[in-house]
Amino acid sequence: MDSLPARIREAMARDGLSLRELGRRSGIHHSLLSRLLRGQLSPSPRLIGRLAGVVGLDLAVPRSQGAWALLSLQELVAGLGLGQELTEAALAQRLASLEKDAKTAQGERTIREAFPVKRRATGLSGPLLDRLDEMYVLHAERRLDPALRAEVGAALLYFVCTRDCIPDDQFPLGYLDDALVIQRVWARLPPGTPGG
Repeated sequence: MDSLPARIREAMARDGLSLRELGRRSGIHHSLLSRLLRGQLSPSPRLIGRLAGVVGLDLAVPRSQGAWALLSLQELVAGLGLGQELTEAALAQRLASLEKDAKTAQGERTIREAFPVKRRATGLSGPLLDRLDEMYVLHAERRLDPALRAEVGAALLYFVCTRDCIPDDQFPLGYLDDALVIQRVWARLPPGTPGG
């Protein structure tokens, strides 16, 4: 597995981020990031979580003898005292409930009116949020079959609603569960779907 510094550099190059811009977006001082990239710093789960939300990295923590291994999101947020309700079962149950809501007139109205407001209020950008924006367009333009449209609607409602597994006010980790939902639903879009 590649080292975390190499993956950060790759993500920076992909997104055109300077060290200072990565520091600004993640809230981590650029000198600390520089030490991390030079291998002079072992990152904490909290630091990794802040970077993951900005550059879309897989979450990793140092293991024995300098090797890197994936740390599950559940382990990360539990270690920070957040997201006790973030389990695969809880997320699936929440999305199933939101799918039903997405099929109602109230759900449609919430997506149409509340999504753009919440999306602007986040002030965040990146590949995952670009996908979320594309999902909103697909939902609004009714280009999907009804079952898949309900799944996309559920993801949009999850983003809008305040009853998340990790509260959005726990920035930046508060959006990691939203990222999981976005990825999960995005993967369901069939090849050839605009945005898919």
